Amino acid sequence: MTAARRPGRSHSCPWPGCPQLTRASYLMCRAHWYALPFAIRERILATYRPGQTVLTASPEYLEALHDALAYARRAALKDRGEGQP
Repeated sequence: MTAARRPGRSHSCPWPGCPQLTRASYLMCRAHWYALPFAIRERILATYRPGQTVLTASPEYLEALHDALAYARRAALKDRGEGQP
């Protein structure tokens, strides 16, 4: 069993304000993963390599990750009424 699949290994969903814990092998909780635009999800999946870390990830994956987290921040602000109209 890999470290990412051991029971009890989890992290907080990175979507601002989300209290959900998710598996270490998942980027975010299910609801917020599907709240991302399909194109961003597709880029994350296409560039992810099992076992990668921030230090070993490809520039393409890091760019897709950056876009996903930026989208999450904008969407969370909009949900709170703080985003641009």
